[in-house]
Amino acid sequence: MMTDGSTTTWPLTRDWGFELGEIRVPTFLWQGSEDLMVPYAHGRWLAAHMPGVTAQLEQGEGHLSVFLGAAARMVDELVTVL
Repeated sequence: MMTDGSTTTWPLTRDWGFELGEIRVPTFLWQGSEDLMVPYAHGRWLAAHMPGVTAQLEQGEGHLSVFLGAAARMVDELVTVL
């Protein structure tokens, strides 16, 4: 069980070859609360376990609509680290 109370084990089912706490590069995470493909709990879990992550956990957005509604903001974030 993940610490947020969900019973999914997706982040824990296979070795990624690194620990999230080892990430040392700018990392951006976008997740919509209405995503039907990736549970919102995964986004919250990743945000809590990635040091220095810039997390945008968007209420009311889905898997694709989060991009469609925020593409310009996403590009703006990326430009800050290029």
